[in-house]
Amino acid sequence: MIIRQLQQDEIQQGTALIREVFEAEDHLGYDEEGAKAFLSLLERKGGELSWLGAFEEDLQGVLAWNPDTMHMVYLFVREEKRRRRIGTFLVEELSKRAFDEGFDRLTVNARTDVLEFYEFNGFVPLSHSEENGVGRVSMELPLADRFLGTLVTVTVEHTVGQLHEVYADEQYPCNYGYIEELAKYRGIFQDAYVIGVHEPVDSFRGYVTAIIYRYGHGSVWVVTPGTVYSRDEVINTVAFQEQYYDTRIVWYQPK
Repeated sequence: MIIRQLQQDEIQQGTALIREVFEAEDHLGYDEEGAKAFLSLLERKGGELSWLGAFEEDLQGVLAWNPDTMHMVYLFVREEKRRRRIGTFLVEELSKRAFDEGFDRLTVNARTDVLEFYEFNGFVPLSHSEENGVGRVSMELPLADRFLGTLVTVTVEHTVGQLHEVYADEQYPCNYGYIEELAKYRGIFQDAYVIGVHEPVDSFRGYVTAIIYRYGHGSVWVVTPGTVYSRDEVINTVAFQEQYYDTRIVWYQPK
């Protein structure tokens, strides 16, 4: 099995595979109007997406996504080639590429009949909707969770007691900066709170104990002196800034 990005002149093979599966599987439950809209969108927008293909001699599966947002638009595998982890391999490859490019998550609007696949691969449901008779669930795959519990260095840009540059009369209740290792090796300035250190510091080395995912606005990591920490302290400390975002927190679970 070879997973690689499709060249521009191969994208038509990808859209043809989708149409073939779509027709063979009774339009995946879409009503007549929905089926027409699905095929029309594929025809109009397919060339604007980036594509991965899974090859066993011929093309057996495809994943297409918006390269500006890392939102997955299409994931299709030929019926006779399923249960061979092709879809999982495609998601894993896109996850690596997305993380290397500085994205902290993948998103998808999954049909309810394939929720089990996405949940198996680590996607988290966010909201439910219905489109042209087909139920959908908005989901995301967090990509930064692999760093939970790891030792990192925070370069501090805003120290305890410093006035906030956006929120008037608000002081930083903790040191705040970016993860030095990611900035050095990947050129990514990943924001981070330092919790549990109550005096101003220029730099701090500690453990990633939580990741705060802001819906539509990236993420912030929480770094503490050890892996044993108070969730209440974290929440109370970051509330000065996180109250303005719709957030979800993933916590490190000490073993």
